[in-house]
Amino acid sequence: MLGEFKHSLQHLSLYLIY
Repeated sequence: MLGEFKHSLQHLSLYLIY
């Protein structure tokens, strides 16, 4: 579950950077 959360965070980070 934690791994999935981290993956989601990375995707969100990319969206925020963009």
